[in-house]
Amino acid sequence: MEDVYKRQGKSLYIEGTQGIHYSLNEGAAEFYYRPLYEANHNSEINLFSIRQNDNEEIRLYKKDNAGSNALTFAFNCQTSCGGEETITLANYDSYWNDGEWMFFRITWNDNPALSLANQMKIFINGAEPTHVDQALSLIHI
Repeated sequence: MEDVYKRQGKSLYIEGTQGIHYSLNEGAAEFYYRPLYEANHNSEINLFSIRQNDNEEIRLYKKDNAGSNALTFAFNCQTSCGGEETITLANYDSYWNDGEWMFFRITWNDNPALSLANQMKIFINGAEPTHVDQALSLIHI
């Protein structure tokens, strides 16, 4: 079995500079991703993240086997909400094929008047798979 880490491609890193503005309160990101491993690969792998500082981050990642290989969209909002809001896709295997491109769109709106299901969304190839395990985990300070 070929080691997946020998086949990894390059990542893109964009450092925020003066004049580039983004909001962790509301926004969307779209990108293509080509996994070079199966969805059940036993590693946690970061697909996308925006970090404002150590307390504010938006991240889309695939969990390892201990996390049921779930695709998770997390909004770490320790300063504004005191914790981390997450939504999870457990059944995304039909979209995930080793070596094939996928199109992701993630949206977020940190409006407390909205349900968590409407605050965070994951779209794959234009479809919105059913989200499960929506949660707000408060971090006790």
